[in-house]
Amino acid sequence: MNRHKVELHLENIFASQEFDHAFVVILKETGGDRMISLCIGEYEARSIIMQWKGIAAPRPLTHDLFGTVMETLGISLERVMIYHIDKGIYYSYLYFKQGTNILRIDSRTSDAIALAIRMHAPIFTYEDIIENERARNAEQTDTTFMGHDAPKNEEPVKSYSQLQRLEDDLQKAIDAEEYELAAKLRDIISKLKEDQ
Repeated sequence: MNRHKVELHLENIFASQEFDHAFVVILKETGGDRMISLCIGEYEARSIIMQWKGIAAPRPLTHDLFGTVMETLGISLERVMIYHIDKGIYYSYLYFKQGTNILRIDSRTSDAIALAIRMHAPIFTYEDIIENERARNAEQTDTTFMGHDAPKNEEPVKSYSQLQRLEDDLQKAIDAEEYELAAKLRDIISKLKEDQ
């Protein structure tokens, strides 16, 4: 199956109003109005924001170090591809070039975005992914759930209540070892259960 690629750019990044220590990244279609949004951790968000705004860290951050090592070894980041979404989880590849060799490496989407911004590499997804996300977002009656940046398969999102979505988000935070976010989600879930 030949899937049509859609180029994206970083449109915005901001602190989540719903969860402490979480940020929302908005990737917008270049030359269009469709968007992908995902929730990422605070560390990755700070790394992206600093590079996007041209703020230099006093010492190299992990993504800076990775970029420096790549440049030293003569490796370029050719592109990022958000190639799949499954049950609210985005999956991405990094495509590197060294000489005539092209290497494809699986990556968390937040890390892929951070590197793409640093290395001035384009970010792509596929037409079916961005169109499905546009349709899903149009059907959403609330904004509790959005795509996440996590490595594991999760429970289905469709027809979930707010409580079920929060419980899914809690599990994702635990799986991603984002324990501060997990603690906050646990508190919100406990309060919702008390109010029922």
